[in-house]
Amino acid sequence: LNLYGNQITSIENDDFDWLVSLNNLDLGWNQINSIESSDFTLLVNLQNLGLYENQLTSIESDDFDLLVNLNNLDLGWNQLTSIESDDFDSLINLTYLGLYENQLTSIESDDFDSLVNLNELNLSENQITTIENGVFDSLSNLWYLYLNNNQISTINNGIFDSLTNLQYRDITYNCIDTTDNAFQVYINSLSIPTINYSDQNDVCDVSPIDLTELNS
Repeated sequence: LNLYGNQITSIENDDFDWLVSLNNLDLGWNQINSIESSDFTLLVNLQNLGLYENQLTSIESDDFDLLVNLNNLDLGWNQLTSIESDDFDSLINLTYLGLYENQLTSIESDDFDSLVNLNELNLSENQITTIENGVFDSLSNLWYLYLNNNQISTINNGIFDSLTNLQYRDITYNCIDTTDNAFQVYINSLSIPTINYSDQNDVCDVSPIDLTELNS
């Protein structure tokens, strides 16, 4: 069901009740500013949900509780400022999560704990300054990670160690001091492809960062 590019401002809790066999729902490029778990109550067979290019400022812990078969969730181009550890608890079959072009400032250690089958995580073009240790610990099946165009200043030692199947990682256009030897040693030790980070960081007006933890 393609509802892309309309002027939808809200979803009522019985709008999709008759679509129990629906696999794909595209609500992108609308003006939706909130969602509730009851909006998708009967969509137990849904595999792809597009909520990109809307006006969402937050998501609640039970908004996606019933979407246990969801594979792809696109929340890009919204106004999300934070995510909580239980926002995605029921999405154990999710393979793609798009959170690009929001207003996230940090990601915490348990935000993605339930997403054990995730293959691609896009966090690009936010305002992320901090990535807590352990945030990727459950994502051993991740192939693609996008952290580019944020304000990250520190890459802690071991932050990517659990990503044993990662094929591609983009950390360009952040505030990382890529001339720091400890940073280079850690990144190069991972054997994970990274596109030309060295000449595409140091773009923020920040003081030199402390990467001494990488030496431990």
